Amino acid sequence: MSLLDISQQLTIYIGLFLLIFGLLGNSLNVVVFSSTHTYRTTPCTFYFLISSIANIGFLLINLTSRVVSVGFDFDLSRTSVHWCRARQYFIGVFSLISFTCSS
Repeated sequence: MSLLDISQQLTIYIGLFLLIFGLLGNSLNVVVFSSTHTYRTTPCTFYFLISSIANIGFLLINLTSRVVSVGFDFDLSRTSVHWCRARQYFIGVFSLISFTCSS
């Protein structure tokens, strides 16, 4: 087993682990912060809610494409210029929204 195979396996397993638990945690944040009327009235909760939604988008776009491209050797951004541009745009937008809401 070469070093490349080990890195691919680590990318697949750790990436999927982070994706599943990141989506689960952020989805629970969205459910909790949007469910009760008490939470919806404070501005801080609104920022946490938007940050969780941005984190979900970031995980779905960035981590999914990273696991697929490195782990399974299928990079969609090499075949589609539109996906490459949209991916870079959404990664920037979601990360800036998340950083803005969390600071």
